[in-house]
Amino acid sequence: MTEPRYRILRLLDERQHAGKAGIPTMGEIAEALGMSLRDVSLILKSSEAMGMVAIHRYNGAPEDQFTVFLKSPAYIYLESNQPESGATASESGS
Repeated sequence: MTEPRYRILRLLDERQHAGKAGIPTMGEIAEALGMSLRDVSLILKSSEAMGMVAIHRYNGAPEDQFTVFLKSPAYIYLESNQPESGATASESGS
């Protein structure tokens, strides 16, 4: 199984390149990957601390509605941590 951080960042990357409307929320990411919101939140917050993502927190909104987008260092991480099988987030996730 692919590392959870890699799966989350790969999903964000795939969504950005597919041109899907809107920035994904933490809740959408958790649902798409079949992960708990708590796990996704912890991974994204640590990824934010490493400068790989930006989390937009909206005053009064629940955490599952916070939006997330990739920052430049995430692409370096994705390139240097590719799984040997070449599986994408959608293939290895849900």
